[in-house]
Amino acid sequence: NLYRAVSQVSDRKNKFAAMDQSKVITLISFDCVLCYLARNAHDEIQSVANMYAQSLPGIPKIGFGTFSENYCGANVNQTETYLAILQNA
Repeated sequence: NLYRAVSQVSDRKNKFAAMDQSKVITLISFDCVLCYLARNAHDEIQSVANMYAQSLPGIPKIGFGTFSENYCGANVNQTETYLAILQNA
């Protein structure tokens, strides 16, 4: 078995901490189905949703599902890509 569900909370907290949240005007997230399954396995679906709401209050957010990375016909890892649109200085 190549896949192991990894907690989604700590990695996202670190990513948000590294981002200048004061300039974000919208956030688009592309995360794979394995991220969703991992959040479900660790009972983190609501925790992650709350983190987005607390980190970027009042900021429009949208997410899209993807299919992770494929190796020999199997999805093997959890991937998420953010596109943060920032306010022009």
